[in-house]
Amino acid sequence: MLFLFFLLIFKDGVDSMQLDMVKLIEENIDDTIDPCDDFYRHACRKDQSRGSTFFYVIQRSFWKEMNDLMRSGKNEDLFRKIEKLENLISSLKSDSFDDTSAVRFEYMEKCINNKTRAREMLLELNKLIYNNENGDCCFTNIDFDTNCERSATNLVNGLKEHLVNGLEMEARENWKNFLGYLNNFKAYLWLQANNDLVIRSREMFTMLRDDFMESVEQTPWLINSDSVKAVIEISNQLKLVDTELVIDFNQNQVDASIQEYNDCHLFTSETARKYCYATIKVPETDENWNSINAFNFHPYLSLNNPFIAILSSNSTPAIEYGSVGYVLGHEFGHTLIKTKSDHMFIPYFSEQVKTCVQNQFNKSCSFFKEGLCHTGDYQFDENGADIFGGQLVYEAFKKRHSCSVNKSIRGYEYCWTPAKLFFYSMAAVDCHREDSVSWMDDPHHAPKIRVNAVLAQIPDFAEVFQCDAKSNMMQSRSVSFIC
Repeated sequence: MLFLFFLLIFKDGVDSMQLDMVKLIEENIDDTIDPCDDFYRHACRKDQSRGSTFFYVIQRSFWKEMNDLMRSGKNEDLFRKIEKLENLISSLKSDSFDDTSAVRFEYMEKCINNKTRAREMLLELNKLIYNNENGDCCFTNIDFDTNCERSATNLVNGLKEHLVNGLEMEARENWKNFLGYLNNFKAYLWLQANNDLVIRSREMFTMLRDDFMESVEQTPWLINSDSVKAVIEISNQLKLVDTELVIDFNQNQVDASIQEYNDCHLFTSETARKYCYATIKVPETDENWNSINAFNFHPYLSLNNPFIAILSSNSTPAIEYGSVGYVLGHEFGHTLIKTKSDHMFIPYFSEQVKTCVQNQFNKSCSFFKEGLCHTGDYQFDENGADIFGGQLVYEAFKKRHSCSVNKSIRGYEYCWTPAKLFFYSMAAVDCHREDSVSWMDDPHHAPKIRVNAVLAQIPDFAEVFQCDAKSNMMQSRSVSFIC
């Protein structure tokens, strides 16, 4: 099985990503902007190159390490097989199925020099296109024509007529999906090799779920609506996506596709092989597993691979809570704050909460917009999850690191404390160099607005950065209490 071969590659042990994440954060700071006036643009400079943003570097390093591990394994035969498949994918993506000159040339050469091989080619095309292996119909009738020029023309015309429309597009889509499965498969095996990081992600998930349920028990608007028990019941259903199950699923899909590839490879005709490769059916896959992303699809929460890679020995609790923890907190927020049209949840939030959240984002727009900036009802799910997630994870961080939250961290250009690193890490989650704008079809607010709105609602932010009441960050607060 392919799965077992992959395990041979990874079993010798793996070093976690060798990135200094504090220095990554430092490289994106703009000292010309006061953190109390615009924290997002202070922590996320506009003149940085796209490749230097915090999570872009982490994602790129994650992929590099994953591929380096493949190349460093002892089973070079397997790596060469995968490389061959990937090269084939690339060639099919760029190939043109409308160009029939290669088909004509192949058949003409066989027809003139070896009639047996010519008939074999026609039989293979019969099998592919008509699912006929007997040779008593279709393309094999061409074989009766002794004029090779004419029979080659008839073959080309027959292929054009009978091949499914859009074969070229089908080939690209199928092989894109296959490449996606291979990438997902390799990535999850990377996680299996780094099982300590998987365990830590589960521990953080469990910790935040416990804190989430504790906060539910103390939330006035849930208590007043007699909804505490119901929300806790729903929260108890939450679980982190089991990577082992995903590995098994991807393993079966990849194995099936490789078997089809091997079957195609048995065809003697180059044309038949090409058409066979193009028609291999690969279910659509989602490569977002390997991007900076997460989701709450009740009862499952997914924390995608690059986030888990942050939980390495080179990280710090402040960075882990501010980035990975904040993302998990946001997803927990979706369990509590969802629109009434979502059938998986009961809308427990009060209208007071909705007004508070939307006002905060509206006010942040008025202070920090860099272009189109608006706050609509369709954004409330994400806005509410942002506010709730930020508050949840910061309280969790303080509860477990209260003794060290303001202690100095030495060895860097900036004077760091864990509290400062936490807030900078939250900004790094949404850091983009482009103008931060809201799009009408995106339920998420502009990144700059998301970060500044959430931080303005955390009281300790003003204390950590000594923000004056007249600063933009403080004036952008819609209320004097947490939503």
